[in-house]
Amino acid sequence: MKRTINHLFLLVVSASILSSCAFGNKTDYRGNYNFKPEFGMPQITLGVVDRRPYISIENATIDPTYTGTIRSIAGIPYPVHTKSGNPLSEDMLWSIAETLKSNGVDVIQLPLSFGISEKEALTMLASKGRKSLLITLNEWRAHVYMNPTLDYDLKLSSINETGEIIESINSHGTLPFGPGQELSNLSEVVTKVFGELLNDSKIKETLLTDESHQPEEVVLEIKKDEQMPEDATKLKAPCTVQQILKMKEMGMTDQQISAACE
Repeated sequence: MKRTINHLFLLVVSASILSSCAFGNKTDYRGNYNFKPEFGMPQITLGVVDRRPYISIENATIDPTYTGTIRSIAGIPYPVHTKSGNPLSEDMLWSIAETLKSNGVDVIQLPLSFGISEKEALTMLASKGRKSLLITLNEWRAHVYMNPTLDYDLKLSSINETGEIIESINSHGTLPFGPGQELSNLSEVVTKVFGELLNDSKIKETLLTDESHQPEEVVLEIKKDEQMPEDATKLKAPCTVQQILKMKEMGMTDQQISAACE
């Protein structure tokens, strides 16, 4: 009888230890992600939208705060959530924005509701009147057991001031962040993923200052038999050189071109 009681006691203690190793774990996604942006210091609006297909706002186990699973020694999976209690997308938005700000980028954070459509997100971003970056989480899930890994699938879109997507890239894969079951080891992987994503060469080109959209200084050629309009010798005009040449080909006078380009 004594042996039976001792055996039962060991089972209860073992179950308690296994549960405490896995149950109730949290991951802190708020903080500086420690990557350096390579696209200068533009003014941008930043949004992050969570579109992971298995997330449910009605299920606390896999709601938008869900970040992955951790298994006990016995292999029993337990959900892991954000330490802040905020949706994962909001923690990522805050952290990426803070990282950019610390490197001189002027960022407006725009929180986006879970699962909103791309069209809705673009409309909201365009309302700020700036170039924007939109990060879509199609997958983000850490698996912590013997060999911890992170599965991710991200889409990054660069958007102009009117809400039009001018470039999109995808990044996906599975990265190890072991050894051991320490969730803190995940930080280096997060920095790597977002650093490489935001510094992609195609995205950088869209964020660098585009001088082709700046007004050009245009010198209008006045023919001898035409009267030179006032202020027409050197005109700051929104028309491009190509547009002015085309208007000349169409037979427009310099006065008409000057008026059209004011």
